[in-house]
Amino acid sequence: MAHMQRCGGVPRLPAALALALTLGACSGGVGIGFGGYWGDGGWWDDGWDEVGFGVIDSRGRSGIATPGLQVARDLSGWSALWQAHVAPDDPAPPLPSVNFSNRMVAGVFAGQRASPCARIRVTRVLRERATGRLHIDAALSLDGGACSQDSAPSTPAELVALEQTSAEVTLAVNE
Repeated sequence: MAHMQRCGGVPRLPAALALALTLGACSGGVGIGFGGYWGDGGWWDDGWDEVGFGVIDSRGRSGIATPGLQVARDLSGWSALWQAHVAPDDPAPPLPSVNFSNRMVAGVFAGQRASPCARIRVTRVLRERATGRLHIDAALSLDGGACSQDSAPSTPAELVALEQTSAEVTLAVNE
């Protein structure tokens, strides 16, 4: 009869069940367990949705040595970004095709790093529902298995294709 112990005159199990059901009903829906689904307006919804992206190019040596984010929303911007990015390559690889009617390119650049094994990778892209703003999360790491052990510094970069938008795009890099 442990489930029927009283706490202040109220049976514990029925009181806990009633509270859980009330919280679930007020959360915008009951999924697995109690609470709202991610991104549906439930009680833990933060106003952001994950956005899919595809990696176009990821390398340890980019011709762009300034850290930050560059966005190409049209073919001319993409061509200029690609040429700067692949400048160290001889011959330069051809420009990858991007359908700019519904896609754009974001280049994430780590800047010059002392280790030849430094890499940067996009971990997720989020869209703020209220404004359409995109936010890119990226992570810096050391990739000992896929780098040359020369003493040259690296300029890690990753270029991704994602949904076309005229809204602001921001970047956060986890070092």
